[in-house]
Amino acid sequence: MWPLLYTVKTTERDSRLEGVTFLQDHRNNLKISNVFLQKYQFTMKRIWQCKQSPEKVKSSLINVSEHVGNLRFRVWNKMQQITPYTPVTLNPNTANSFLLVSDDLTTVRDSGEDEDDHADDEDQKLPDTAERFTCCGEMLGFEGFDSGSHNWVVEVGDSSDWIVGVAGASVSRKSLVAACPENRIWGMSLRRGLYEALESPSVRLLVAPSVPHQTTPPPRRPRRVRVCLDWDRHRVNFSDPDNGRHLYTFMHTFSEKLFPYFSTSCVSCPLKIVPATVTITMSCQGQEEEEVEGESLLEMSVKSGLRVLDYLTIPEPKHLPNL
Repeated sequence: MWPLLYTVKTTERDSRLEGVTFLQDHRNNLKISNVFLQKYQFTMKRIWQCKQSPEKVKSSLINVSEHVGNLRFRVWNKMQQITPYTPVTLNPNTANSFLLVSDDLTTVRDSGEDEDDHADDEDQKLPDTAERFTCCGEMLGFEGFDSGSHNWVVEVGDSSDWIVGVAGASVSRKSLVAACPENRIWGMSLRRGLYEALESPSVRLLVAPSVPHQTTPPPRRPRRVRVCLDWDRHRVNFSDPDNGRHLYTFMHTFSEKLFPYFSTSCVSCPLKIVPATVTITMSCQGQEEEEVEGESLLEMSVKSGLRVLDYLTIPEPKHLPNL
């Protein structure tokens, strides 16, 4: 009897629980349906609305002038910091075999080796072409000049033996000759502690170290030398770019193309061509030419070392007396 009553009560309880669960599920379904109907009405309302034209926003326009105006000039101006400009470059095809030239063709020094060190090594020997110097540590610049005015600065630093200047295209390259105008070389040198202008005979320059018992201090040693060639005015001028001091001027009527000339036998300190600062000067049409020209030349002479000879007056040739 008891098992039957227990079964009946259990069945009634389960039925009530199932009914409650069914009602709860049905209520939840109604809530979901109500939410769907609400979203459905909102969605349908949006679908049937007419598409409105978007409002134009002024700030959405790109300032083309700011980004594109003078773009090539600004790129060029920034590139100068990455790729500096040198007025002249070295020509390694003219360099003596024991000179070492840098990859960018702006620096040269003596390797400290003799030609005999590689006499039997065919891979190390340089071709003995007609343009190569074979007797001394000499070489030329790549570009030659047969008109106009040109200048470049050579950093000599602490080098103890050097010559800088210009040489004619016909300069002797296979025989040992003195560096002088008669042999197509116009240069300034430091040899055995003496600064000289390579005339015939040489002219000693007062830029040497102090001498005992000397009453007046000598000028400071130049660490850089500016070479100024004015082909049309027949002169080669040497000066110290750090203080503007004139060192020497050669006068000669040139009849051939001239090349930058370099010679060194110093192993520790190379000769280096100093990069030049390039500036652009602009003038407005309608202004007086003299006024614009004066302003532009002043800016060029201060900011740039390029073609200063066109605008600056170089002293007439004179030198200090022999000591």
